[in-house]
Amino acid sequence: MADATFCSINPSLSWTSFYGDPQLAEFYFNRLRWHAKAGHILVSRQPTWRGGKGTISAALVHNTDPEIFERMIGVPYNLGLLLEMLNLTSEHDIDLLADALRPGLDTSDVAAHTMRDWFANPNCNWTAMIDDRAVDDLRLEWAAACSAWLQDKSWNNWPPLISRMRELLKPGNAMRAVQNTVLESLISLSPPPPPTAVSHWQSITLGRGVHSKFIVAQFACGWRASDFAKETELFQWFTERESKEPGGQFTEVTLRQAQEEWSRLPKDPEYIAKEEYFFEHINSALAPANEQLRNIMKRHLNAAPVAHSYNSTQVSSPGSL
Repeated sequence: MADATFCSINPSLSWTSFYGDPQLAEFYFNRLRWHAKAGHILVSRQPTWRGGKGTISAALVHNTDPEIFERMIGVPYNLGLLLEMLNLTSEHDIDLLADALRPGLDTSDVAAHTMRDWFANPNCNWTAMIDDRAVDDLRLEWAAACSAWLQDKSWNNWPPLISRMRELLKPGNAMRAVQNTVLESLISLSPPPPPTAVSHWQSITLGRGVHSKFIVAQFACGWRASDFAKETELFQWFTERESKEPGGQFTEVTLRQAQEEWSRLPKDPEYIAKEEYFFEHINSALAPANEQLRNIMKRHLNAAPVAHSYNSTQVSSPGSL
């Protein structure tokens, strides 16, 4: 089957999902359904496509190249990365996505709206998780600022807000792991980067975004500050241990030695039990957070404006492939 010839994305024009072509959308979603039914759609911390299997954005276009993704379906890559964050793998998931991601939409702000609502979502219990009035007040102030910016991109009162968030960051304090994660996430979204800023959005969605999903799920499973501190303590221990190596870096041999040393250190049995339980039930533990994120994204896809600035005659229909 020959490749279709797609128009190049003109940055002066609106994004237009599937170039307004229902047949093009049907082709891609039917192929994605087939991959889902065959169990080909995977979950990973980075887009991947190999041997006919991969993550959802790559499975949609059979490629991990951001430019190919954008050119083939007329959607900015940050939306593809957002799809990766939502663990969409089943036929049912694809049907829900196809209903919301209709042809002809300008989806340029969908990812930014979704991340704004995720960190403002009261159902996530952010206030209890953060457990710090100053940080939580800044979270709400950031959400209001992000809303103002999404309404008017010339809004630019970010610097004082960023400065105040940075003042509350305590990266060396393991007991403030949740507060630091939230603040770092909000700083990276002040303002949200352009939709084609691939490395920034990959960090926002598959880096800090996935981490925030785990925090929400773990808090619901009974994790508290001392439990969240363990990962930071682990990182700090290995960082300090590595700094003592010649040249300040592990070799494969010394890394294995360090891992063996860590395994022999006394551990908190209560935390170990929590960790084992969480990862034994990880799919069900993450399900509520994934569902909330999916609902937020669907709401903003349903509210996305219809794009007017595109030339449909430049797009080959699936029937000509």
